[in-house]
Amino acid sequence: MINLDLVANIILTFFIFSFGGWLFEGAISLFRDHEIVNRGFLNGPYCPIYGEGALLFMILMLWTDRPLELFFFGGLFACVLEYFVSWLLEKLYKARWWNYSNWPFNINGRVCLYGFLIFGLFSSLMPFMKKGTDWLIGLIPSNSRLIIAIVLLAIFIIDAIYSSRVALKFTKSLQKTQKQLTANFPLNIINKGKRTILYLKLGDKKITLLNWQQRRI
Repeated sequence: MINLDLVANIILTFFIFSFGGWLFEGAISLFRDHEIVNRGFLNGPYCPIYGEGALLFMILMLWTDRPLELFFFGGLFACVLEYFVSWLLEKLYKARWWNYSNWPFNINGRVCLYGFLIFGLFSSLMPFMKKGTDWLIGLIPSNSRLIIAIVLLAIFIIDAIYSSRVALKFTKSLQKTQKQLTANFPLNIINKGKRTILYLKLGDKKITLLNWQQRRI
């Protein structure tokens, strides 16, 4: 028989760490680029790769709780996960969602030593972070956890489907842009921090080529 309390706790744990990863990525953008940017592939305030990594680290904790082993194997497994996700997203959407080519000790721009060290640190701290996560989940009434978990999961699935459709159309929009480029209709690019807006200029008029969601991505 399925333990629904365990399922609810796993789902809630996933979202807590996904939200924490989203905050972490936002803090990096604010510190480095001096602007707040939704760095996630999805629209909601979560980066699921962090939630997936946290669950992976917790599975690793079933095997060992030694900090050095957690650091090494956690960093290694997280890099394997990050490499696979990068490869999968590129195959599905014909785009690179992150690129470490300019970072030292990188592998095909998909993973790098810096990421290994950060994920390894998170993994070694996971026994302490899990206690905090369990405390947060414990604040939720037990009869409400499954309902909240299902609602969050439903929102996440809807977001994933919508964002995936937008991303799939992204390449088509760029292909359409290439066809629209002529000597009379030059392509104009506006750089706003790390964000780029593409539009065609027809005299004094501007025709935006990408919608707001595609520009965000």
